This record gives sequence, C-alpha cells and structure tokens, in this order.
Amino acid sequence: MITILHGEDSIASRNAIPKGAIIVDAKSATEEYLAQLSSGGSLFEEKKPIVMWFDHKLSVSQQKNFPGASFQEFKINENVFKFVQSLRPNNHKEVLSQFANYCRQEHIEIVFTMIVRQFRLMLNPNELSSWQKDKIVDQAKFFTKESLKENYKKLLKIDFENKKGLSAMDLKGSLELFLLAL
Repeated sequence: MITILHGEDSIASRNAIPKGAIIVDAKSATEEYLAQLSSGGSLFEEKKPIVMWFDHKLSVSQQKNFPGASFQEFKINENVFKFVQSLRPNNHKEVLSQFANYCRQEHIEIVFTMIVRQFRLMLNPNELSSWQKDKIVDQAKFFTKESLKENYKKLLKIDFENKKGLSAMDLKGSLELFLLAL
C-alpha cells in the first residue's frame, strides 16, 4: 500500500515518514512503477512502507489520481493566524503571549516562516483574495513602508545567521528579540 503525506505543515509531514520507507518522487512516478513497488519483492524480503510526500495540500480531485492509497494530511495550526495578525508595533504583551503559545504547539522553523510570510504579504498584498488583502492592508497600516522593509531585512538577517551558525542565540531567542523591537 502507498501512503501519501501532504499538507501545509511540511515539517510534521516529513517527520511522519517511517524509517526505512521507500520514498517515491511524485513527479516522476508512473503507474507501472508504483504497481511494481506495491507488489513487493521476494517472499523473504521484508515489505517496506511506500511513501509519496507533497509539501502542499492535495485537492480531492488530485487524490483521486491515487486509488487505493491512504492519505495523511498535515495542517498548519490555526493559532498561527491569531499570532501573525497580532504583529504590530507596541503590541508586545499580546505578540509575546501568542508567540509563546504558538511555539509550544509548533516547530520554531514554522513559526519563523509564518512571520516572514506575514511581512512579505504586508509589503506586497496584491496577489491575495480581497478578504485576505483587506486584513493584510489593515495590519500594514500600523507600519510605515520603510519599517516593513527594515523588519523584513532583519528577518532575512536572522535566517542567514541562524543557518550559518553565526547567531549567539537560537532561532527562538532571535525571534523574541525581533518581536520586542517591533
């Protein structure tokens, strides 16, 4: 049987890949190849789990392309949206409370990614649907265009220093200082 892992929470979905599983590249897998993997090898070989991994949610129509597969969806925690919508200057108490709450439930890398995403959207909300755009534009009004750019640069610096091991703090500590400086 083939298990398909998909959804917005790519870290959790990657962590769900069983040890020793055969990971199939969804882009290049053919029906014949999948059938061959599913049928297994010899009688004495231990059958390994077969996994296809997607870093996004598959629609119902996309899932129909894999009859007989089992699906596991990994959703992003809903608290993230409360948190990122609270990002604004002089809102430290709420921001840090939401941040602490969200960090207890989610990997710090996801938290960081969502903060970066929110600032990117505030800088350029044009590709959003109207209701999303209205929320983002309202939030962006708390910042000047220059401070949005400056905060985005700070986030890029945090990312670079964290990935290169140049930061004196871990990612969570760097983000706490960033949020206090808003």
